[in-house]
Amino acid sequence: MITYEGAKEIMSMYLDETEYINLPVSVDQGNMTVIKNNIKGFDVLYKQMHSAYTHLCDKNLDKIFMLGGGCDGDVPTIVYLSEKYQGDLTVLWLDAHGDLNAPQESSTALFYGMPLRSVMDDFCFGLLENPFPLHPSQIIHIGGRDFDEAEISFIQESGMQAYSVQDIRNTHELIDKIIRDIPSNYIYIHLDLDVINLDDFPNTPLPVENGLHFDEVYTILEAVDKLVGLGIYKYASCGKKSPYMEKLNKFGRKL
Repeated sequence: MITYEGAKEIMSMYLDETEYINLPVSVDQGNMTVIKNNIKGFDVLYKQMHSAYTHLCDKNLDKIFMLGGGCDGDVPTIVYLSEKYQGDLTVLWLDAHGDLNAPQESSTALFYGMPLRSVMDDFCFGLLENPFPLHPSQIIHIGGRDFDEAEISFIQESGMQAYSVQDIRNTHELIDKIIRDIPSNYIYIHLDLDVINLDDFPNTPLPVENGLHFDEVYTILEAVDKLVGLGIYKYASCGKKSPYMEKLNKFGRKL
């Protein structure tokens, strides 16, 4: 419910005079406790993801700016864009957490710990058909500092690129090199707000200390010249406008 209320605040504070699509979600907490395929709320997630994916297909969008909700909300977006561009897509996943668990590896069965791993599966663990699943080489994880053991093992075994806060901070030209070496013609950025240092942005439901400074995050956004989408997730309502959210909103609306 925290990210649901956060999404409502985004709509009321940041999206006035902006045309957007409000995708409906369920707030029935009872159904979200039912476990299927070792995923809590599987049936609810299945319905919502198919609804979001259908909306995207109907609009036939070339570029997408998504706001609000949890990280699992980005699964339909990434599946859609990967299909749209026939697998020629790289995803930059900026997040304090890994989001890389498979259902059988999760101790909680909560899907918000699985979305990034799911887009590498042909059927997103049964939630959505994924005709162009991403290979680990098409994912670049940035700013992670709270990984489960299974997630660390996956990164090491798959060879997926993962860069810590210190990696980004200590090597001035690293971001330029990362972007320059991406072979894909299309890039999507997933931005979980908990990747940002709490001194800059504390309004997120799962805060983790020692994140990237906002200016470092914004530098990454500006460095990408083949951007076809941006998703901003995990905003917790705070009752007042953030200059950082305003800046991110303006950036996304330019897509």
